[in-house]
Amino acid sequence: MIDVTFLLLIFFLVTTSFERAEGILAGKMPQESQAPGVPLPLSPIVVRLEQLGVGHDEFVIGLDRFDSVPSGFAELTEAVRQIHQLDGFDRKTPLVIIAEDDVRWDHVVGCWNAALRAGCERVAFGEP
Repeated sequence: MIDVTFLLLIFFLVTTSFERAEGILAGKMPQESQAPGVPLPLSPIVVRLEQLGVGHDEFVIGLDRFDSVPSGFAELTEAVRQIHQLDGFDRKTPLVIIAEDDVRWDHVVGCWNAALRAGCERVAFGEP
């Protein structure tokens, strides 16, 4: 039994190829060019929905970090389109919808539809 073990050990040692580990890969960074860089978005567009009362129209739409406070979903669509025109923002900038627990579902769907009408390609839901 010990002979077989030693034979296997010798077999594996002889057939193993010891290669040098990979080192640092040579790479060249691009030289400074005259092409303008693409500005990166500061962060995603965050839309907050808050229910003020029990009525259907008693809710508030808020846009984090932006001055506009849309009163309805049509105004939200226009506000998001204007944000897309700013440097660092475009249609691929993520839009996150954060709704409080008591917000009516049709307001959340209206916000989603407004984002799609504005041309947003990445719409997601967040937690309050």
